[in-house]
Amino acid sequence: ITRAMVHKMHLQHPTYVQSQAIPIALEGRDLLIRARTGSGKTLAYAVPVVAKMLEKAERGKGGEMRRLRAFVLVPTKELCVQVYEVMSTLLSFCNELVSADFIISSPSTTAAGGA
Repeated sequence: ITRAMVHKMHLQHPTYVQSQAIPIALEGRDLLIRARTGSGKTLAYAVPVVAKMLEKAERGKGGEMRRLRAFVLVPTKELCVQVYEVMSTLLSFCNELVSADFIISSPSTTAAGGA
């Protein structure tokens, strides 16, 4: 995860939101984050989600590795794409263990994708 954040996302330090939220989420506690756009909210929950998924995948046995590990529900198509891109980037150095997929649905269309 760190490698992806540094080499692919070009991040050197967590934002204030991330530094406060990530340790709490890694403890398994719930988060309620309200902050301005660009404050790092997506990574604040994506990093702990991916960390837990990788931890379970490394300990997993056979068929357990392909089970659904996380479900992120967001209110807009744009945010869905953003979250998918962040998750995929975080997983870019460990795709053999865990992958990310997305589903976008509206009254007239449904689209799916994945990596």
